[in-house]
Amino acid sequence: MDGTAMPDQATILVIEDEEKVRVITVKMLESLGYLTVAVENAAAARDLLSRQTVDLVLSDVVLTGDMTGPQFAVEVRAKYPDLPIVFMSGYPAEAARGIGEFDANVQLLNKPFRIVQLDQALRAALI
Repeated sequence: MDGTAMPDQATILVIEDEEKVRVITVKMLESLGYLTVAVENAAAARDLLSRQTVDLVLSDVVLTGDMTGPQFAVEVRAKYPDLPIVFMSGYPAEAARGIGEFDANVQLLNKPFRIVQLDQALRAALI
């Protein structure tokens, strides 16, 4: 989880509560050469991270369940400080940032995003 993995080796944890968006995002990631695991909420992501190593978390800002993407990111960073996190949101950037605290270096993809935007954001985060 040191952020040096390249796409053909990197495993991306996708946290997205809308099934159709989750499936499309996973397909995009796999077409870019990433390995993927996908869950629908923070509780499932927490469980998965306790059992599996990932190289990056790609999370929706708004999640169903006990917390938002930014709240989950705080929890993740406490345990895995070097794990890159990229957010995606259907809300405009200003509104998404109002939902939770973001680090200055956080990548935020606005939905719908193009595959090239996704690739650029993940490559930047994995460097």
